[in-house]
Amino acid sequence: ATVARDGVDRALLDAAKEGDRLRFLASLESDEVLADRLSSAVSLTGDASWLTQRLGAVAGLTGNDVAAFARRYLVASNRTVVTLRGPAEAVDGGEPP
Repeated sequence: ATVARDGVDRALLDAAKEGDRLRFLASLESDEVLADRLSSAVSLTGDASWLTQRLGAVAGLTGNDVAAFARRYLVASNRTVVTLRGPAEAVDGGEPP
């Protein structure tokens, strides 16, 4: 609710964007991985500029973008609750797998 109402602190958003950029670039650990990602992007989209578009899209995000996303998608009607149960609490009362 706070993000939807107040947005995101600029320094926090900048740090998150920079962290994402560094993790993304680090994931391209070799020429082979980069070639694989680019070939996948070209086969799916027909566009080899995927890498620069992806980096630009994240770099261009603003606090207002994050707030608008939160207002639209992080709402009670989209909430899913998952309850994890141990083997002894099997829902069907049967034997655990």
